[in-house]
Amino acid sequence: MKRTLIIAFLVFIVQTLRSGYFISGETCISLNSIWQFKGDLKQIGEVEKWYTTNYSDKSWDKIDASGSWELLNEYVNHTGKAWYKTTFKTPEIKNKLLFLEFGTVSMIRSGDQNILNFTLAKNTSVIL
Repeated sequence: MKRTLIIAFLVFIVQTLRSGYFISGETCISLNSIWQFKGDLKQIGEVEKWYTTNYSDKSWDKIDASGSWELLNEYVNHTGKAWYKTTFKTPEIKNKLLFLEFGTVSMIRSGDQNILNFTLAKNTSVIL
């Protein structure tokens, strides 16, 4: 009984921290929504600068960020690079931390990169 209560309490604390309501001066924005998605089957995304506004993503697939690319038939066995792209608005903030909750997109592995406003994001730590 004691172990169950402790685990339940820890889960509650973790969920509260992820929501951004536990620590003042921080804002959390959930990006669990529909994103543009393209598997980089030919490994040309960086060379063609798919991350810029000049590259059209109109032909890209749409994928739920809380899901997995394996749900799209053509990517079932894809193990290479892939690109997710979305836009979002932030509240007016000054001198505060802003956490972005990426959903499944946040399953960052060694070597993965996140680009925010066309700049490589240095800190892509995942808060569990």
